[in-house]
Amino acid sequence: MAVYPTSGGSAGTWGTETRAFHGVTRDLDTGKVLNEALQVDATAPIADAALANKKYVDDSLSTAGFWNNSGTQVFGDPAADAPTSFTDLDLSSVVGSNHALVLLKFIDTEGGNTFRVRQNGDTTDSATTQSSSAGYGAQSGFSGGANLAVYLMCATDGSGIIEIDAFTGSRDTDIFVVGYIK
Repeated sequence: MAVYPTSGGSAGTWGTETRAFHGVTRDLDTGKVLNEALQVDATAPIADAALANKKYVDDSLSTAGFWNNSGTQVFGDPAADAPTSFTDLDLSSVVGSNHALVLLKFIDTEGGNTFRVRQNGDTTDSATTQSSSAGYGAQSGFSGGANLAVYLMCATDGSGIIEIDAFTGSRDTDIFVVGYIK
């Protein structure tokens, strides 16, 4: 480890100690600042000390407000029919027991079903339309054919729970959490 030269304590070794001290951050032959010492966007950590600093930053920053990829199936394994009235769906095993905005993928294996989602405890009904396979909004969508995906967004309650329902419940339905933001 390089030692900072001290006045009176480095008699006869001042030059050696100074060179070693500056060798931590500068190339001793060219005098240029080393990548490990700078850590700008264009450089990657090379030295162990720089990696430790990156780990410190990674561990110190909250992931709240950042997108989290998931892909976790939360309904339909084993095969299940979607409920025909609003029913709780607990997503806390994926998003945690907290408020989160989730992007869901519904797959209707038979096709022709309308799905709706809402925050747990919300009593407001959302409109349903069954005239085409076009999207209808963030909380209601119609699957135009077998195995087509319907993507819906919904906020969970403080426990990570939403409510789901379907126009026709006699169809095997799979639901996945594509991702979420806490």
